[in-house]
Amino acid sequence: MRASALVLLALIGCAARERLEPVHAAVVCPVAGERECPIAERAAAFARWAHDSLRRPGSTFTVWVGDVGGTARREFVACVPESWGPGVMEAKAAFLREGRRQATGGGGSVPAGCVLTAGLAGKVAVLGDGRQWHLGSAGLPRHLAVVCDRSNSMLGQACDAALLHATFDEWLIRSGGAPGSSFDVFGVGASRDGAERLAHVAAGGESAGERVALLLAARRRLATGLDSAPSGSAIAEAVSVAAATLRDRAGERELVILSDLRQVTPGTWNFEVSSPTPEAFAAWLRFGGLSSDLRGVEVRACGLHHQRAPGSPPFDAILAGRVEAVWKRAFDVMGATGARLDGDCAGDASLSHSRGLATR
Repeated sequence: MRASALVLLALIGCAARERLEPVHAAVVCPVAGERECPIAERAAAFARWAHDSLRRPGSTFTVWVGDVGGTARREFVACVPESWGPGVMEAKAAFLREGRRQATGGGGSVPAGCVLTAGLAGKVAVLGDGRQWHLGSAGLPRHLAVVCDRSNSMLGQACDAALLHATFDEWLIRSGGAPGSSFDVFGVGASRDGAERLAHVAAGGESAGERVALLLAARRRLATGLDSAPSGSAIAEAVSVAAATLRDRAGERELVILSDLRQVTPGTWNFEVSSPTPEAFAAWLRFGGLSSDLRGVEVRACGLHHQRAPGSPPFDAILAGRVEAVWKRAFDVMGATGARLDGDCAGDASLSHSRGLATR
């Protein structure tokens, strides 16, 4: 009986001494300032982290702020030490007091010499515009290619800065900024070789907080190429270019087409005036090498509308129905996963930022 009791006490002692896994957390502010990076929110985030982490050596808390130049600046980092030394309660109280001061006002590190390791996983909270996005764990990389139609038939209703930002936010939510994820934007020209890459963003292997800060810094630059973007309507050609970038990328893949899908190929098609049968268009894509392999790719197109383009004849309901049918058949032939064609881009791509964003 005595031996059994000693074994039990030994096991309890081992369990009590078992090292707890570190907890890593970060706050990301897209830009500096009280509006985008409220002191109260930073203090609350530090307090939540500290509550869970003081007994977990190696835990870290960081504050990242985006710079105007598109980089990220680490304002503060705290590390839970391996040992608190003598006077544990006093040491913890000093750590909390100094950590809260520097987390809200900016500072170096607590304790001095605290180092943040690259590639750390962890939870991230993004502050800005009075909102707070809580990020959790991410899975596979997610690759999203956007086809951006800036032709006059769009009447300014689809591919603009606001919608690109909303599409980027949705990608960030669904990808969680997982390392290796990518976001590309392609402008639509008058031919396949006129399709122009307007933006490329890729998630690297930095720590979770720094990676998200860098991605949000890249978000601010998305709209810079819109004014000089091509304004053609060779949509199928641009789709084939975008699809080619997705083909060999490992992970989840998505194609978003911000367009009214009114294909114009000089000497062949002008969907503003008439459209072919779905079978004829699919055959043209195939014979022209434009029938992209979209197997395993989620496809969403938005921007369909009922208005005529400047200088074009009336765009009636019959023609609108034919254009939609042509593209539905084309995406089906190309093997797209659950292709969706929508009219209201803003309603489709706008996001509720109370949803969880995930990062690894």
